[in-house]
Amino acid sequence: MRTRHLSPATADRFFAPAVITAPKLLALLAAIWWLALAHSALQAADVVVPRAIQSIVDSPDRSDADRETDQRRQPVKLLAFFGVKP
Repeated sequence: MRTRHLSPATADRFFAPAVITAPKLLALLAAIWWLALAHSALQAADVVVPRAIQSIVDSPDRSDADRETDQRRQPVKLLAFFGVKP
């Protein structure tokens, strides 16, 4: 296989640093700030869990592996948040 080399002019254009203008930087910072607020609001939201959903997740016929996964994924909160009805 033959190796291709870039000419100095091509290399300068290819590896040129990205130019971030003030409006682009402000928009990026605003987006990051908004995402941080949205994330904290979702974390702080109290989710009302219906008994039917809790009883399904607490069902004795589920395996121990499922219960271990539940600690990570929190299916009760997820199902309640999306309004899933049993």
